[in-house]
This record gives sequence, C-alpha cells and structure tokens, in this order.
Amino acid sequence: MKAHVTYLLGAGFSAPLGLPVMSNFLAKAKDQFAAEPGGYASFKEIFGRVDSLAKAKNFFAADLFNIEEILSLLEMDHHIRGDLSHDAYVEFLRDVIAYHTPQVERIRPLPGNWHEHAWGDGLQKLYGAFVGSLLDVALEPTNVQRGARAPIRAIPQNSQTRYAVVSVNYDLVLENYASFLASEFSLEPGFIRAESADADLESGPLLAKLHGSMDGPGIVPPTWSKGMYPGIMAEWKLAHRVLSRSKHIRILGYSLPESDAYVRYLLKSAALASENLQSIDVVCWDPDGTVGRRYSNFVALPGYRFKSGRVEGYLEVVDRTIERRREGLRHAGLEAAHEQYFADTKPPG
Repeated sequence: MKAHVTYLLGAGFSAPLGLPVMSNFLAKAKDQFAAEPGGYASFKEIFGRVDSLAKAKNFFAADLFNIEEILSLLEMDHHIRGDLSHDAYVEFLRDVIAYHTPQVERIRPLPGNWHEHAWGDGLQKLYGAFVGSLLDVALEPTNVQRGARAPIRAIPQNSQTRYAVVSVNYDLVLENYASFLASEFSLEPGFIRAESADADLESGPLLAKLHGSMDGPGIVPPTWSKGMYPGIMAEWKLAHRVLSRSKHIRILGYSLPESDAYVRYLLKSAALASENLQSIDVVCWDPDGTVGRRYSNFVALPGYRFKSGRVEGYLEVVDRTIERRREGLRHAGLEAAHEQYFADTKPPG
C-alpha cells in the first residue's frame, strides 16, 4: 500500500506569485483600481465603506489594513443593518484574486536544455516542478534523436507515495498548473476535487479547498463567521477523509492564526480517526517566532518539525532534487526533497 501524504497550504504558498494575503489585500485592490478604474467601478462602494469604518478606531483598536477585520466589520453591519450585501464583497474578493493570479506561460520553442524550461522560468518553474511531483509525473522528450527539438510528454512515476492537498486558499494556482500539464503534455487527469469525494484515495491526488474555490459556486469570505458553510461541506468531508488517512502531514505557508480555530478542530477530528499519522512538518516564514510558538503550543506529536522559511525556498529544493532524478537518481523525488529541506532542522523545544 502506498504512503499517504497530505499538504496543507496557506496564503504563504501562493503569495510569492503575487497573490494577496490578509495584510496587503486592500492595498493590492487599490492598486488594481488605480490601474483600471473603469473595469472595477464597484470597488468605489467597498472603499467608501472601509473609510467609514475608521470611526471605530476612536473607541477600539482596529486594523483597517487587514482584509479579515475589514470584511468582518462589513459583515456584521450587513447582518445588523443590511448596508452592504454579502454578494458585493464576495465579488470584490473574486475580482482581486483573479486579477493577481498569474497565467502559466508556455515557452516555445524549447531550447536544447529543455529540462530547464519545460515548466517555464523563474517561480513558474518551481511551482511547476512541485505540482508535477504532486501529480506523480516527470517530463521527458518524445524524440531523443540528436538535434531534435521534439515535443515533451509527461510520464507517470508510479512512486510509492500518494499525495493529497488541503488548501485554505481560493485561488486556482494548483489547478492552473494541472491544466497547463494537460494542455501542453496531454496529462490526464489532474486533481480530483470534492465533487468526487467518494473516489478511491489510491486513484489520484485529491484537492479539498476549505473556503471554497474561484471556480466553484461560492467562496467563504475571511470574516469572524468563516467556517463550514453548507455550500462547501463536501470540501470539508474530503479534507477530513484525506487527513485521517495521512501518514505524513506537511504544512506550507500557513501561520495557524488564532481566528482559525476551525482548522485546529478539523485537524484534531481527523486525528481521532487516524491510524497511522507519523509526522507533522511545518514550513512558514516566522521572523519573530510567534508562528513557531503557536504550532508548538498546538502540535503534540513527538518529533514534529517546524522551519521558519519562505515557501519558494522549499520549492527550490524540490526543483533541484527533480533535476537529480533526471540525471538518473531514481529516488530523487519529492520525498527526498522534503527530507533534504529539513535535514538540518531540529525538533522544536
């Protein structure tokens, strides 16, 4: 039986690509509006309501640069006074995220050193290598004749690990890379989503999105009432299922904020059904140590590992290790990359 590994992805996973996070969401929205005011006229109402919230600071501490606090205040107003509709700020979230989500760009024709450019360049290359690993594929030329610049194909690796992803993000970063693989290299299928939650966990990489998805019927705003909305229960059931089957849980770019108590309870509930959870590893940027302390107070599994680092650093190790696999080292895949990244990390405490 293959080992099950689940990645839990937070906003820090997508942020290197330019996706907004809680602290800079409003600033990015204002930049977006300044660049294309005619295309986002509805933003004026949102910005006007945000400005009106400043009165609260005369009486209480309020961070009106953080989108979670802003939308929480707006949602409370909506529930009590009906000032701004729920749909208005959901569309605001959709517009800002869609605007800042980069497209995966193809590079053609591929140069002789195709393996360095098949996924793209820069950050695109790093994310492509990671998603390809989650999908358990590698790239190789379909024609190895000398001098030929033949198309590339994706081939299954049949590794001994089955991956799943639980994400708190709305964006389509993972899905866009899977679509790129499908269109460029005829790879099918991609991630198995919540509508197929009854699928065999051995059948492919599953993806559960706890707050909904940009390509779904609804998303859950980051407010005081966020949690298990009825419309996304299938996502939560799938997340619970894959977490409870996991041998290893790996958390990338998720700071375990105090307001996300429901994620803590999801993990605890999954642990109740777990029979084989052996490790929990966390990668999150933590310059002042607060994130590490939150995890140390929460995770009780002996030997769990926490490393303060940016997600792109983790992906760089994955990319380098994939290159070693291309050179003939059969065991140089995502599992080897993960252990290489944590090689010098001591257990917390």
